[in-house]
Order: sequence, then C-alpha cells, then structure tokens
Amino acid sequence: MKPKDTVKVTETRQMSWPLLAAGGVFFGLATAAQFNDPDPELWMPIYGVPCVLTSLALIAPTVTESLTWMLVIILDMFSTLLLFVYTMWSGGVSDVTSGLHNEAGRELAGLVILNIWLFILLLHSPWFLSSRWSTLRMFLLTIILSIVGVGIVYYVYVVSEDEKCSPHVI
Repeated sequence: MKPKDTVKVTETRQMSWPLLAAGGVFFGLATAAQFNDPDPELWMPIYGVPCVLTSLALIAPTVTESLTWMLVIILDMFSTLLLFVYTMWSGGVSDVTSGLHNEAGRELAGLVILNIWLFILLLHSPWFLSSRWSTLRMFLLTIILSIVGVGIVYYVYVVSEDEKCSPHVI
C-alpha cells in the first residue's frame, strides 16, 4: 500500500497534466516567436527555460521532487524579476506608459506571465509545499501578487488615462 503523501502527489500530477501541457505549448510557441525579435539572444532563453522545465515536469514527473528543481525555478523567478525592474527603469515613462502598444509594455506583460507560470511550476515541488519552506512560499507569493497588483494599478491609472487623453483616429 502506498503512503498517503505519495497518493496525493500522484493525484495532483494527474489532474495538472493538461495545465502543464498547455503551458509547455504556450512557452514553446513564445520561444519560437522570439526569433523575429530585435534581440532574440536575450528573449529566447527567457521563454525557453520555462518551456524546458514544463516539458521535464511532463516527461519525468519525479524531477519535480528534487531540491535542484525548486532552486532552478526560484533562480529563474528572481532573474525574471530583475529583468522586469530593469525594463521598467530603463524603458522610460513614454515607452512603459503606452501599455501593449510598445515593445517595453509587451516585454513587461510577458515577464509577468512568465513569473506567474514559474510560480505554478514551483507549486509542483514537494520541497516547496513542505512546512519547512512556508516563509519562502509566502515571500514569493507576495512578490508575484505585488507585481500583478502594480501592473493592474499601473494599467488603470496610467495607460487608461493616457488613452482617454490621446486623440483616436477613426
């Protein structure tokens, strides 16, 4: 007879494989789409790492049980967060305030989606779900919710106001 924890992890993996498959396809296509970007050498690895991690979680689900899995995802989350801050800071107000109409706005949206996906992948790690890591779990959740919250407030107050003031061509 299997221990209760093993049965729970197996049931969770069986329920989440469609989500992982959809994420793997999405990030695979996003990686391929970056080929036409002005700087593909930067963005292809950024979208390729989650694609590879998702593929690994689908092909060899036991890989998510290692501490290395969790550390690679956390490292990728922090590097993505640093790139998010750098893009916000170096993009300038005019680039970032145009929302998805400009490259900087699209890059920021992609980085937010990427960080949310990495957090979903992190939830597949038994190490991360153990009580030992509860502080780290709350810290990462706070960071992700803060990024999403800042993005929503930014869009509502800056981008939507900017669109109201700008003349629309019919």
